Amino acid sequence: MGRNQNSELGKLIRGEGGSLWPTRLERRILKFSLDTFGEMLSQFLLTGIGRKKVGQRWYLAISFTSESRSLWKRQVQVITYEPLDGESFLPQGRDPLVLLALLLLLLHKPHAEKPVLSYTHEEVLQLLGWDDSEGVRHEIDEAIHRYSLLMYLWEKSQDELAGINHSHYKARERMISEYETTDREVGAHGEIKRIANRLIFNDYFIRGLLQRTLFDVDWNKARSVKLVTAPKRKR
Repeated sequence: MGRNQNSELGKLIRGEGGSLWPTRLERRILKFSLDTFGEMLSQFLLTGIGRKKVGQRWYLAISFTSESRSLWKRQVQVITYEPLDGESFLPQGRDPLVLLALLLLLLHKPHAEKPVLSYTHEEVLQLLGWDDSEGVRHEIDEAIHRYSLLMYLWEKSQDELAGINHSHYKARERMISEYETTDREVGAHGEIKRIANRLIFNDYFIRGLLQRTLFDVDWNKARSVKLVTAPKRKR
């Protein structure tokens, strides 16, 4: 699929604003995503970018062309921890940029045991070009915490099932299997210092990203990725 120069992603990479005004290094991260995962899959990974307020769960509608050239749709529900006070734990703001930086580190670290990533705040800050402060480090930790809680629920449509002679198919996937941080007291005043960060990505999910087959969609043939309202429950 050709690149849409007028898409939000294309505008972000060119530094033309959109949901936020990315810096040169942030634009480089976005270009990495486009080159590695393609436009439609990158749009999926960027869900929530620039938003200051999001709901408690997402419903994504993915339109794609099947092998028979029929237009199919994949509905993906993205769920996470849902506090009773209505607060959202879904990614927002600059969170997707943190995710892309982590994926870049995962795929480019020499001798890394994929999909396990040990990283430092300094590495993420350097890739994104963000100022180093306690608040920004907390922002990075919060972004990773939110992604570690995400779960993706999806199923195949009746048209797809009929083509493979199945009556039912549902799946539940996670991007991150484990997330570990280790702090230690240092100095005479007991200052707390982060000494280790470790992420274990879901291998099946990462392979789906790299092969552009996530959620059993050929993302090279994807036509659109949209946030939609919650479907009405059947009585």
